[in-house]
Formats: sequence, structure tokens, C-alpha cells
Amino acid sequence: MALADVDPAAYLKAHCFKCHGETKKSGGVRLDDLPSDPSKDAERWLSVRDQIRDHLMPPANEPRPVEK
Repeated sequence: MALADVDPAAYLKAHCFKCHGETKKSGGVRLDDLPSDPSKDAERWLSVRDQIRDHLMPPANEPRPVEK
């Protein structure tokens, strides 16, 4: 499955909330409150997209999704 085919909410839960959630906000970033509609917080959604696209997140020491 290509990364583009992944459900964003499931991806965030599996790869992001551990470090960017309600109790732990690594780098001051919280993603568990990100609205499911990207138009309601486009700036944060674009930042998340860029971090994943550029392989900056998840960090190398954390499990990463397989890209095809």
C-alpha cells in the first residue's frame, strides 16, 4: 500500500500520538487534536505532510511505514 493510500487518522494514531499527544508534546507539537478536515487547520496539516514526506518524522529510531 502506498503512503498516499493510508487513512490519515489511523496513520497519526499509529505513528505520531505517542510523542505528539495530549500528555507528551515533543517539540511543542500536539497532533491528537488535529481536525480531520484539513481546511480547518491547513497550516498544521501541511507541516505534518512535509515532515513525513521529507522523512523527518517519524524519527529514525521509531517504526516507520513502508513506502511502495
